[in-house]
Amino acid sequence: MQIEFGEGPCRDSCRQHERIGRLDLTRTATAARWPRFTKAALEAGLATAAALPLRLREEVIGAVNLFHARPSGLTPQALRLGQSLSDAATIGILHQRLSQDQAGRVGQLQTALNSRIIIEQAKAPSVPTWTSHPTPRSNACGPMPAPIDCPDPAVPQRP
Repeated sequence: MQIEFGEGPCRDSCRQHERIGRLDLTRTATAARWPRFTKAALEAGLATAAALPLRLREEVIGAVNLFHARPSGLTPQALRLGQSLSDAATIGILHQRLSQDQAGRVGQLQTALNSRIIIEQAKAPSVPTWTSHPTPRSNACGPMPAPIDCPDPAVPQRP
């Protein structure tokens, strides 16, 4: 709903790269800062919210909200645990992105290599080939290349 409303602690946490503390949604200051978000959260039965950045070092890729039905429901320990879990989730997300990027690059390189092989084969002069597998008629090896007439160095050659 924060994306829909264009406001909320999660959006601010992502932009500011920091935790948006334990917010008492029943307070006027919170309602003044995020009026539509606060109203919707209260109607859903929520009394406390916090927003934690999904970060790895200086890189922030998003944020996650924590909610509780009681105004004092989110303890400092719960917020520390939430941030630790958010940091772990960030590592997993970034690792997945890296794996997908690498797989995409491998596919691109393989395509380029295959194209290069086809180009090189097309440029190569035609070379006679022969088969070394038995033919159906004779059960012998298929056609072999013609013998090459090479002079024997031990036999004197006529001028």
